[in-house]
Amino acid sequence: MTKKKIFSRLIMAIMMAISCTSFTSCGDDNDEPEAPATWGSSYVVTFELSEDVMNTADITAHIANPDGTFREEKVTKNKLSWTMTGNKLPDKAGVLITFVPKKNIDESKVYDIAINGGIAVTSFRNEGVVDYKSDSKNSHMTVNGDKLAQYYVGSGAGFASGINEKGEIVRVDVDSFDFGLNGLWEWVAGWLK
Repeated sequence: MTKKKIFSRLIMAIMMAISCTSFTSCGDDNDEPEAPATWGSSYVVTFELSEDVMNTADITAHIANPDGTFREEKVTKNKLSWTMTGNKLPDKAGVLITFVPKKNIDESKVYDIAINGGIAVTSFRNEGVVDYKSDSKNSHMTVNGDKLAQYYVGSGAGFASGINEKGEIVRVDVDSFDFGLNGLWEWVAGWLK
């Protein structure tokens, strides 16, 4: 064979090798389907009550969890905190504290009634934060002992919020939120019987 024939066959073999390797991978490198998103939520509700509130009222916390369940707790300390978490959206949660006046209120005394609280809400997608909002309210007043029982009847302090299916935090009206009480008017009416 001549050098020219050997060279042309060598070039032909190289060209065939290059053409075979260039067509080996035409598909997407990621042929596995993407896993569905994992959603979650966190609601942190806090309250701080003055000593006069603790000494003049029996206090109950009504907790509405993101999964739609409810529970009640008797409040025995003035600094309160609840963390509620959910694992699917949409959801909503919150805490309402209610007050029933104690029998031993000194009607001649002036009481310092302070109720401070807040809520912080976070939505998660695949463990990354999608949305976050917080809100707080403070109430501070003095109330004469002869008016304190009347002040507590029908009073409640609460925070509630929700997260829609897109992970966006939405406002929830505390006055219309159930808290397992079938509406606020049920417990108000119970005190007025």
